[in-house]
Amino acid sequence: MPSSQSDWDAKHRLAAETPPSEPASIVRELLPLLPAGPALDIACGAGRHSLLLAARGQHVTAVWKLARTACALECAAARASMKSSGLCTADSS
Repeated sequence: MPSSQSDWDAKHRLAAETPPSEPASIVRELLPLLPAGPALDIACGAGRHSLLLAARGQHVTAVWKLARTACALECAAARASMKSSGLCTADSS
């Protein structure tokens, strides 16, 4: 596990260059129980859960410290042909 800010930055810089991994199994399992309203994904990382929720038509605000991750999320949403209004990214710095 990364221990310093520069280690976390390097980890997420690399993650931003590759497609997000599959959503966690617990999230996929509980997805049918979640309300369909707006979602807030704090500490979204590469955005695997943000993209999952946006793909089902929810408006998602994804928050992460690195602006680079926000750009990667927007690119991933575009590749998945999601509506631009379905995913909103925010840089927490």
